[in-house]
Amino acid sequence: MMPQKNANGLTFEDLRDHLVASVGSAVEIATADIAGGLTGVLADYLGLTTLRLENVRLLEQGEAAVRVAGPVRLSAGGNRKIEIGVDARFTRARSGIGYTVIFAVTPSATKAMLGDLARVLDALPVEMSGMWVALSSETQGTIHVHTPGHELGEAVIEAGHSYMFRLGGSLLNSLKLDRTIFYLANFPGALNFNTRTRIVLPIGPLLQVTVRSIGIEGAQAIRFAGEGVFDFFGQKLEIPADVRVSTAGVAFQIGLGRFIPKIDAPLFKFLVLDRVIASVDGSLAGYAVGVEGDFAIAGSGNTGRFLVKYSSGPSNGIPDLFELKSSRLTLSDVATLASGFEVRLPQSIDRVIELRETYIYTAQKPGMITMSGVPSEVGIKAYSNVTLLGYKTYGEVEAVAGRFAARFQFAPIKLGNIIEISGSGAGSPRGFSGNNVGKNAIMVEVDSRNHSAAASLKVRLFGQSTIDVVGKLNDRSMDFVIKAKLPQPLGETGFSAAMANDTATLRARVQMEVSVKADWGSGKFSINKAAKVEADLKIEARPGSATGRADVRASLGPVQLAFPLDFDPLDVNGLVEKIQREVEKQIVAALENAVKWLEAILDETIEFFEDSARLAAAIGFELNRRFGKSAEQAAAALRDAGYDINNAYLVLENGFGAGYENIRDLLQVAGGFAERAVLDWMREIGKADVAKFTAHTVADFMMRAGYGTEKAIAEIHDMLRDTKLTAEVMGQLVRSPKEVAKFLFKAGVSVGHAAEYLAEGFALLTKEALKDTLTAVGFPAKQVGPVLETVWRESGRALENIRDELGRGWKKYTRPTIRWRVTW
Repeated sequence: MMPQKNANGLTFEDLRDHLVASVGSAVEIATADIAGGLTGVLADYLGLTTLRLENVRLLEQGEAAVRVAGPVRLSAGGNRKIEIGVDARFTRARSGIGYTVIFAVTPSATKAMLGDLARVLDALPVEMSGMWVALSSETQGTIHVHTPGHELGEAVIEAGHSYMFRLGGSLLNSLKLDRTIFYLANFPGALNFNTRTRIVLPIGPLLQVTVRSIGIEGAQAIRFAGEGVFDFFGQKLEIPADVRVSTAGVAFQIGLGRFIPKIDAPLFKFLVLDRVIASVDGSLAGYAVGVEGDFAIAGSGNTGRFLVKYSSGPSNGIPDLFELKSSRLTLSDVATLASGFEVRLPQSIDRVIELRETYIYTAQKPGMITMSGVPSEVGIKAYSNVTLLGYKTYGEVEAVAGRFAARFQFAPIKLGNIIEISGSGAGSPRGFSGNNVGKNAIMVEVDSRNHSAAASLKVRLFGQSTIDVVGKLNDRSMDFVIKAKLPQPLGETGFSAAMANDTATLRARVQMEVSVKADWGSGKFSINKAAKVEADLKIEARPGSATGRADVRASLGPVQLAFPLDFDPLDVNGLVEKIQREVEKQIVAALENAVKWLEAILDETIEFFEDSARLAAAIGFELNRRFGKSAEQAAAALRDAGYDINNAYLVLENGFGAGYENIRDLLQVAGGFAERAVLDWMREIGKADVAKFTAHTVADFMMRAGYGTEKAIAEIHDMLRDTKLTAEVMGQLVRSPKEVAKFLFKAGVSVGHAAEYLAEGFALLTKEALKDTLTAVGFPAKQVGPVLETVWRESGRALENIRDELGRGWKKYTRPTIRWRVTW
């Protein structure tokens, strides 16, 4: 291989041989023969145009490289000389000769060599125990530097000129970084020192920083930059690190980003942490660590802030205090966090227990001041400002063995002289920054098993003895039941109570009897009985006021009453008297209605003190005179009151002079009784041993009452089922045989039988009149004539004799007497 000459004609081989020949003595190297750039740097930093090494040592010799070391003497002004060590390596290169020259700059040499940089380094707040300047035509990587008098050890050499330092002082000594090589970067823009090797800087047990660079900040302060591993409850978080350390202490923040805690502890199982910042403050001997950021609860999505505190100089990675704070949590959220299990309370509980400002913590030791102001206890606990049923409430939640216990306390309540409510709660703890609640607080507890909320209460109602009761919480109120002694006739009464928004609503149902007295008809009719009374009481008590309302229901016989009464809750005697007066008054007033009065007689609420034979007349008299009813109005009232047809008729007959002829108009038309019912009643009252007599009575009533002949014939034919007998009965009641003849014709009776039935039924009917009647209703005239001859012909006995016999048979008939029915 041909020797490569540089621009000045010097070859690597010439330089190598020259250096090797100078071992043990001095050698002068003309740097201009090697590289113009090297000459410029030497001139700028060392004031040299050539490089003269004293007492040369050979470090490396080979075909492509030669390396020597030795001291160089520099002028320090005047006759004073300073000596620095040099490690120089030269290599064969394509363009000529490559070089790497390293100078060990002693503190006394910095001013002579480095100019402005020397003045900056002189002002460093840390001690500089060593400095090396490297001039290299190419990157060498890691080499062992042998500068006489100041051994550097292994260093990373890059192309160009660079500065390497060892920094000392108590700060770096305490960090065990006094033997670390740092590289000056970005000068003169900034004074940052980089490392080329991996340096792990432990900041206590929580943070380890792999240092990439250090920056000098102000007096006695160094900033380390690199990658860190932060121990968060045993979870290793890899993060960029920027650490500030000074002789006065450590003070820096590190962003931990967003992560899900992978920590086997209840409070962390449902958390997502975001925008997390770790802050370190103190000294290397003892410092405090705080971690804070946002949190969200997996599932509900509700959010808040969190804070972690470590004691000064922690001995392990488990923080002493981890706290959450939020104004957006529900009780289900808090129970979930405290227990480590998803808890879904009824929506009614989450609605009524409104958490306003909630603090949750897990503590490793007691006595630390929490964000809530309450000293910590070991374990998990939550404190909260709560609005419960409109009351400012103090709440706390804690968890034991995966089960949560929630308690909420608010101040005792006194609403005038109506009700006083207290409890057994001790109130909010001293130092709590939220709602202040004193002793004897009302305490609501949530059952973690059945997810219900209840309270043990001490209740005093109407100034009576205090009673222990259990209150149940729903989404609108605290409900409980309590008994109180009310004046007779009410006695001991159970009240259901609902508490909310400084209002107690008390409800109770009471029962009593009220005597009612009245008479009608100069004492013939009288009432002296007890009405059954039931009243729903509602009392609303507020601070400074109370109202009462009674919804009263009363019944006596047919009278049913419902009306409200307002009353003074502290004057229940007055309420009783009000009810008694009002019930009697309204019942008597209700009996001024004719129908109600009639119903009361019917069910014997009103008693009649004379013979029942006079009852119909007495009722009729009162309806007419006292109630001013007409016969028609009386008939309607009797029906509306439930009287049967028989007794209604008797009242109308005795009280209004009604007769058979009024049956249809009064009972059926005016009274509204059904026609069928009226006719059946006629059959019943007219019933006789002989069927035709019963039929005669019914037909007589119907004819008198205006039902008409045709309807009467149809009714008695339905009764008798005998056409001939029907004709006979009707012959006793009507003068004209035409309607009967028409009935016979429609019934399909032969002309002969029709003539016979009519002749027998109508005694005064002549032969010619019979003929005219039969032909008028439709019988053929050619048949009528011969038949009449047969009917009028004497056969064994005269027709007149038959008529006489029929007449004597009707003499046994008597019109029935209608009597009052005791059974209604």
